[in-house]
Parts: sequence; C-alpha cells; structure tokens
Amino acid sequence: MGGSVDTICFDKTGTLTEDKIVLKGVIDARDFSKMILKNEPSSLLSRDALDCMSVCHSVIYLKNKLLGDPMEIEMFQYSGGTLINQNSDEQF
Repeated sequence: MGGSVDTICFDKTGTLTEDKIVLKGVIDARDFSKMILKNEPSSLLSRDALDCMSVCHSVIYLKNKLLGDPMEIEMFQYSGGTLINQNSDEQF
C-alpha cells in the first residue's frame, strides 16, 4: 500500500431519500477505539482531524447562509471552523 487513510466519512443511509445529512459521530484515525459523538465536544478529536474537517470542503457563505454539500457543511460546523472573507477579513 502506497499510503494510509487518516479520515473517512461515510454517507449511506438516506442518500436517495433525503436532501440532508446528520453527523452522528467521528472516529479519529489516531484512536479507532472510540467514536466521538456529535453531542460530545469536538475538542476530543485530534487537531489534525479537526483541521481536515474544517478545510477540506467547498463550503461557502452567501447571503448569511452556509452553502455546499450537506455532508461538508455538517463536518465544517462540527469542527468549529470559520470562513474568512479575503476582501474584508470578515469572519463567518
């Protein structure tokens, strides 16, 4: 194997019947023994996992609303990430 996977996000149930996704939990690749549930603080995850969840996406902020893939929006919101308007340094 040429590399390894650090983060995996699964989306199976409801894909064909719903237009949204609900994050249930996250398993950090550095500790497969425990799932961090959505109602638990994201600070229980490694910084690497949170960074990946907050930046590896195509989420944008438009007209006071996050837009993008529903899975990416859920991950971004859970990670506590912020978007910065490069033209004004305004944070969302």
